[in-house]
Amino acid sequence: MKRLDFLPFATFLLTGFSLATTGADKTETLASFGNDIVLTNADFSAAVRTLPEQHRDSARVNPKVATQVLETILLNRVLARQAREMGLAHSDEAKAELEQVADRALAVRRMEAFEASLAIPDYTAAAKEQYELRKSNYVEPEQVRVAHVLVARAGKDPATARARAEEVREKALGGADFAQLVDEYSDDRGSKTTGGDVGFFARGRMVKEFEQAAFALTEPGQLSSVVESPFGFHVIKFVDRKSARQKGFDEVKEQIISPMRAKYVNAEKSRLVSGIRNDSSIKLNTEAIDRLIGVHPNGQPAGAAPTQPSGR
Repeated sequence: MKRLDFLPFATFLLTGFSLATTGADKTETLASFGNDIVLTNADFSAAVRTLPEQHRDSARVNPKVATQVLETILLNRVLARQAREMGLAHSDEAKAELEQVADRALAVRRMEAFEASLAIPDYTAAAKEQYELRKSNYVEPEQVRVAHVLVARAGKDPATARARAEEVREKALGGADFAQLVDEYSDDRGSKTTGGDVGFFARGRMVKEFEQAAFALTEPGQLSSVVESPFGFHVIKFVDRKSARQKGFDEVKEQIISPMRAKYVNAEKSRLVSGIRNDSSIKLNTEAIDRLIGVHPNGQPAGAAPTQPSGR
C-alpha cells in the first residue's frame, strides 16, 4: 500500500504493470481512491495514449513513471468529482471543453483506424536499391571493449588521486585481480558491479582522453598508463576488439524501409485531412470570428492605433 502525498486518505494499490502486454486484463485494478474511484488497465492504457510518443515506452516499462501516470489520473478523477459535486460540469464552457476532449480522443482513434486500413506498398526493392547506392552509410564502426578503474577528482587533491591510480596500475601489473581492484578503488558506480567492464563502444562515445587510450590498446589484458580525463584518473584494461564491418541488407532493411513507410502513411493522412478541410460543407462566419476577437471593420484589432495615411 502506498499513500499519495496529495491525497491524504487515498488507498493506492499497485498490482504490477502487465497492463502494457498483449492480453492484459483490462479490468484489473491498479489504483483506487476510497471505494468509488477505481483505475484499471484500460484507464492506464488510455492515459498512456495521450502522452508524447517518446514517453509512452517509459510509462509502459518503468514502474516509477507508471506510478506517476496513475497518480495523475487519480488526482484528476478526484478533482473532477469535486467539480461535479459543485455543479461546475453544467456550464456551457465546461460542456464544450468536455466535448472537445472527447472529439480529440476519437479523432486519434479515427486516424489510427485509417492507418491500419492502408495497403502499405512493398518497399523492399527500393530499400535494396538505396542500400546498394549508399553502402558506406551502413557500416558498423570499429569497437573496443575495456574495463577500467576510475579514481575520481571530486574531494581529492589531484596529486593524491593520480598517486592512487598509479598504485592501482602497479598492483594490476603485479598480477592482482583487476575486478578486485575495481571493487576496492574505483569511483565509477556504473561499472563497479561489472568488474570495471564498460562493454563495447565506438569512437565518439567516450571522452577524448579515455577513448584515445582505449583504442591504442591491442592485446587482451594490456594496461594503459594512468589516463587523466575530466572525470579523474583511469587505469584501462583491454578486453576485446571488433573490426569495422559492412552490415548486410537484412540487418538494415527495416531501418531503410521505416522512413519510406512513414512518408507514405503521412501523405495518405494528409490527403484525408485535406479532403475534409476542402469539403464545401465547411463554412466559416468570418464576421462573427472578427467580432469574437475584436477586429474592427477596417481590419485592425480592437485597441490598435488607427493607421495614418501616408503623405498629406
